[in-house]
Amino acid sequence: MNNLKTVLHCYYFNTAKAADREAWSTLQREREAAGARMFSTHGGGGSHYLGYYPSVPVELEIGHLFNDQWNTAPIPALKADRGLRVFDFAHDACLPNRNIQRGHWLEITDEMRAVRRDTLKCGYCGAHYRGPEYPAFCTSCLDSAYLKAEDLRLLRLRPVADSRLPFEPLTAAESAMLMPRYREAQLHGSTERGRKRLAKARLDVGATYAAAIRNAEAERAGATWIMDNLPGLLENWIYYSHTGRHCFGWRKPLDGDVLSALLDRVSEFPGSYDIKCADGRTLSN
Repeated sequence: MNNLKTVLHCYYFNTAKAADREAWSTLQREREAAGARMFSTHGGGGSHYLGYYPSVPVELEIGHLFNDQWNTAPIPALKADRGLRVFDFAHDACLPNRNIQRGHWLEITDEMRAVRRDTLKCGYCGAHYRGPEYPAFCTSCLDSAYLKAEDLRLLRLRPVADSRLPFEPLTAAESAMLMPRYREAQLHGSTERGRKRLAKARLDVGATYAAAIRNAEAERAGATWIMDNLPGLLENWIYYSHTGRHCFGWRKPLDGDVLSALLDRVSEFPGSYDIKCADGRTLSN
């Protein structure tokens, strides 16, 4: 489905003036009649004022729908290369002068109403469903690791236009249908996303295991070689698992006969190493 076209309007009133005060009241009545709920930050902070553009054509994306706001395609007139978040009716904070009423509003078209009416949305994960056939409950998030049994009612699909209404509790029949699916999904995964998550977890566990074995073997090999050849260096040696390298002299840099003895034998050491020397050098293989 293509983007929806409409017009974005900006407004700015100083209600200390009688004419502006009347214009502001008229705009609020018109927006209410159009079914546009006001999103206001007037009592706090934040701004949705987009400049002194009386009106500008915009295209609204429908990939992610909300009941009172939209994402736009890029708007060259506003130099919005990445698009903007716009509201059906936005009312800005303008402190400290509370007489200033400013913000923006959208012309609500029949197409905008229709897409909000005909697109169903999950109250938990926000997945969208369109078309003549759809399930009663969302099938995209049953295997979410964060979904609790008491939140299953949020999976009830409803039109985007109704997304602010409270979610009714599950009926006995709905619970009897949904709970077994929920338990099965939580245990075994039921969606493509869930299966991919489990497959990735399996790979991660395998990689962690392999790394642990590899590091344990490298540390054992290094420690064994030291105990067999220069046991006095054992307390001044360490293996860094995050780099896979051994370090001699990590507690106290080496010099003199100790350093010479290590250099005489270290060519046979079973691993990559660094030797910290008392003269400031670090010798590495």
